[in-house]
Amino acid sequence: MRAIELSEQATLRLHEITEYYLANESKERTLKVLDSFDKAFYHIANRPFGHRRFYSNEFINLDIRIYLHFKIFHIYYVASADTVRIAEIFHLHQDGNKLKLDI
Repeated sequence: MRAIELSEQATLRLHEITEYYLANESKERTLKVLDSFDKAFYHIANRPFGHRRFYSNEFINLDIRIYLHFKIFHIYYVASADTVRIAEIFHLHQDGNKLKLDI
């Protein structure tokens, strides 16, 4: 299994998600959401090339993949032989112009 590496941007988004759930939901619900992200990362690490590709002129030479989580989050990542770098965790209701891939 490949190691998971969270980019600075993905870490920031995960922190924002945590803060949102703590402010608007219970601690138990927040822990369940965070646990679900751990499971998603584990799934990605085991099958990094099993998810659809993300095509962008800006990153044309990179094999960026997208994992759909909870039908509302896109997890963007790049896999290498040893690691999976999570570049961004993006909520689908956010402005698409705010997408920042930290490759």
